[in-house]
Amino acid sequence: MTKLKAAGFDAIITTTGGTTVSTSSEIAVGDVVQFAGGSHYSSTNATKAASTTLKAGPAKVTQISKNGKHPYHIVHTTSASAVYGWVDASDISK
Repeated sequence: MTKLKAAGFDAIITTTGGTTVSTSSEIAVGDVVQFAGGSHYSSTNATKAASTTLKAGPAKVTQISKNGKHPYHIVHTTSASAVYGWVDASDISK
């Protein structure tokens, strides 16, 4: 911004509404990931799946519990999938 102003341009900084954009391969809250399909759980340490037949699709990471059995809470972002719960790390990718 400083370089633009020094060159005579008006410059402002805007945000994306609080969405975190991660440039590393580590999955972070706010990332949109690809859910591979299958199971989701009602809690991070649940022993029984809430659903086992969910279709694959994009989903947003809303919470992370690094020490949980199912460490990522995700919510579908399109109608491709109905995932809304905790999932295994192996079931999502960036």
